[in-house]
Amino acid sequence: MTPEIYLQEVRSLVDSLRSILSENEVSEVEHLIDHDEPVEGLRTLAWIIQDEGKVVSANTVGTILRLIGDSLPGKDLPPHFGAKIGYDGGRNDMTV
Repeated sequence: MTPEIYLQEVRSLVDSLRSILSENEVSEVEHLIDHDEPVEGLRTLAWIIQDEGKVVSANTVGTILRLIGDSLPGKDLPPHFGAKIGYDGGRNDMTV
């Protein structure tokens, strides 16, 4: 995947979550993405989802984890983030 396509996917993911994120949360994540730190933006997004009890699909959690890949040590993500994503194949919403 080219860097341009990667950034497009990251931005599309954030856009798809605007309805459940506050303006401040979106701004915080986009600030990191805009400053060439998309993985940090995704890490921040994962923590927002966990800490604020946001309800997202298992597919969304899987997309975050896929886009982060091996770029972050697991300890930098919320504990157990995405631990349950396989149980329903992404068909149901879940609070992470």
